Amino acid sequence: MERNRQRDLQKNIVVGLLVQVLSLAVNLISKSAIQSYLDIEYLGLQSVFANFCDIFVFGFAGLGTAMQFRMYRAFAKQDKTRIRELYHHFDRIYQKITWLVSAVGGICAIFVLLTINADISDLEVLLTYLLYLISIIITNRFLVRSYFIMADERRYVVSAINGAVDVAALAVQILVLKFTRNYALFLLCILVKNVIINLVIKRYLHRKYPVVKGTAGEIQDSEKKEIVSNIKDLMVSKLGAVLVRSTDSILTSSLINTALAGIYSNYQFIITGVLSLLQTFFQAITARIGHIMNHDDSAKKEKSLFYSTAANIWITGFTLVCFVLLVQDFVTLWMGKDALLSNVLICLIAVNYYLDSIRESTNTYRNILGLFHKIKRAVLLKGLINLILSIILGKLYGLGGIVAATGISQLVTLFWYEPYLVYKYFKKSVWVEVFYQLRALLAIAVCLAVSYFATQWLTVTGWGMLVIKALLCAAVSNLVLALMIGLLFGVKKFIPEKYQNRNKGSK
Repeated sequence: MERNRQRDLQKNIVVGLLVQVLSLAVNLISKSAIQSYLDIEYLGLQSVFANFCDIFVFGFAGLGTAMQFRMYRAFAKQDKTRIRELYHHFDRIYQKITWLVSAVGGICAIFVLLTINADISDLEVLLTYLLYLISIIITNRFLVRSYFIMADERRYVVSAINGAVDVAALAVQILVLKFTRNYALFLLCILVKNVIINLVIKRYLHRKYPVVKGTAGEIQDSEKKEIVSNIKDLMVSKLGAVLVRSTDSILTSSLINTALAGIYSNYQFIITGVLSLLQTFFQAITARIGHIMNHDDSAKKEKSLFYSTAANIWITGFTLVCFVLLVQDFVTLWMGKDALLSNVLICLIAVNYYLDSIRESTNTYRNILGLFHKIKRAVLLKGLINLILSIILGKLYGLGGIVAATGISQLVTLFWYEPYLVYKYFKKSVWVEVFYQLRALLAIAVCLAVSYFATQWLTVTGWGMLVIKALLCAAVSNLVLALMIGLLFGVKKFIPEKYQNRNKGSK
């Protein structure tokens, strides 16, 4: 029986978004429990652990992207021999990377001890870091199974398994914190949870894809070299991204204190969660776009880029407005007024979110099209600029300088270069993207202003009032965005014809 891939796409989007929201709720409750039963310094400790682990596990993420890029065509052609060969080849690579990451992670324990600036013993820091490290390594080692399933447009299966186990494990984690007040046992629960997730996914994989069982032949040497080249390019790109995403808490902890890193980590968690909703949408449609790029004509490919870009603008605008107008009220109810950052910092965080999220569609196409080698230097440059500026501005202006450095590094590198590469592939002028961005910025600015005046009369005194404000904010922002996007993007004349095609523009 032939699969209904349109139905799979719908499941990927719906289940992915629902599970992502559920995951955010689980993490919010988990953070609240840590602060209630331990101390806010442990939130900072966990944030520093996460940032350190991000620094040396970036290679795993690159492997997943390279694997999916290779698997799309094999699944499209239903070539079972090639599917089995690719799976086993990447599984061997994952195994080798795991040993390397384990060694580097162990060495990094020394730097973790030097970074933590809190009233927590070195022995406890070391023990909890190692538990966190093992959990992360186990999760990443077996991501090869998850990426294999995702490449076949069944991301919803992986999302559902992760969501179900997360919810079941949450109750246990909270009970452990309540009755033991022991952070190490809390992390041990997370370790066990990740082992269970991997075992369930393994069972599904072997039942649904018996093709991966047994031995497999070797792929050609020329392709091995090409894969290694792609992985190296991706690892450089991921390293640059990590230098931007995963150094803020480390620098905040070392330059200021771990408690402030814990407060900032709450906002990082929220904005990362908001961004993850956007990324979940694009991850859900990635395999479908991959099939379009391998099968359909150029007109359909360009149409898919146009629609994904419009969706990117809409989701970015809606989530940005809701974050700016709701985050302070939410943190006050969640963690208390002592855990608030200044409104200036909120604006800087929001700008960084916009610069990052507004190019999610071009980021998706860049990965699908395999433009790894063309982006690596720009990503690495972005990371280095961020690291240097964060140290300089952090010493001068504190946390505000560290956050501002992220936006500056983004603006001068990937914000313009990544769309340029994608539009060059489609033989379109980059000015098309410039006009998109200007109109997107206008639409979101109008949306923010209208939503602010529509909700400012509400005073949030409890969760019920926050829900009312959130619903009003969501309704107004989506209505305004619908009108603005329809007005600004619904008529072709808003993009000058001479810029719509490279050849036309050069005449």
